[in-house]
Amino acid sequence: RPRMEEEKRIALLPHDIEKYIDNPRLLFFQKGYGADYDISDREYRQTGARVVSEENACGMDIFCQPKFCKKDAKFVKENQIIFGWVHFGSEEGVINGLKKKVTAIAWENMFKNNRHVFYRNNRLTGEIGVMHAMAYAGKMPQECTVAVIGKGMVGTGAIKTLKRLGANDIFIYHSRNSHALKKRIQEYDVIVHA
Repeated sequence: RPRMEEEKRIALLPHDIEKYIDNPRLLFFQKGYGADYDISDREYRQTGARVVSEENACGMDIFCQPKFCKKDAKFVKENQIIFGWVHFGSEEGVINGLKKKVTAIAWENMFKNNRHVFYRNNRLTGEIGVMHAMAYAGKMPQECTVAVIGKGMVGTGAIKTLKRLGANDIFIYHSRNSHALKKRIQEYDVIVHA
């Protein structure tokens, strides 16, 4: 299960296992894996997958975690493959300070035909993030002044949705000029960190 604060994404849903996985008995899920989505362990077992303790799940040859963070480092084993958003070089990245030999398959570096393999997911993240933020803003989108940090796929999805919802005052910041945002942060009703 994700250890990063506020992170709830999981890699596989039971219906995806049934649809796409040929050998579900080779999948091991931590107990409570789908709890944030009201998916029971029983539903994973019914696909043929196994449900095991946190230690056993993290100890497999391949450790899949959609969003790795520093808290995952203690679960990473020598010569293991880690598979997920690894975030090389970021302060929160699991690899930083790791003294074990591992192979990392980083989702952020997976491309096919010059396009990120998760481009649709990234764009949806921005779109859904805006919808979620608007629920907390207490205003209609056209009444909001919005800052978007980042112009990648997540930022593109956020900006597209903001425009569709009628937001007029959208200010876009690159992570390199986020210091400018700090000076004006009180002016924004919604800030989308993309």
